[in-house]
Amino acid sequence: MSPTALQSLVQWSWPGNIGELVEVLTAVAADVQSTVIERSHLPEQLQTIQSRRKMTMLEEAERDTITRALATASGNKSQAAELLGIGRTTLYRRMRHFGLDEGEGSL
Repeated sequence: MSPTALQSLVQWSWPGNIGELVEVLTAVAADVQSTVIERSHLPEQLQTIQSRRKMTMLEEAERDTITRALATASGNKSQAAELLGIGRTTLYRRMRHFGLDEGEGSL
């Protein structure tokens, strides 16, 4: 699961509780042919969740670039940092800033 897809799942209020989560994940897993579930694979209401504050266009571009680098590097943060031309520590800091650090198992 991509970091942005996971972020969408975490931010959703899940009014149907665990049953709704299971239903969504089962449907997505059945429909997706790729090895990584992206935000675009999720139901529309989960794709449009707004973060706590509005990001600037520059922040959105940076977040999207970090997400693409992580996907390209198959979740390997050292390789993603190298692709981005930044240090690994900087990558971790920026991931925390954008809420993309939901634990080591998230990538």
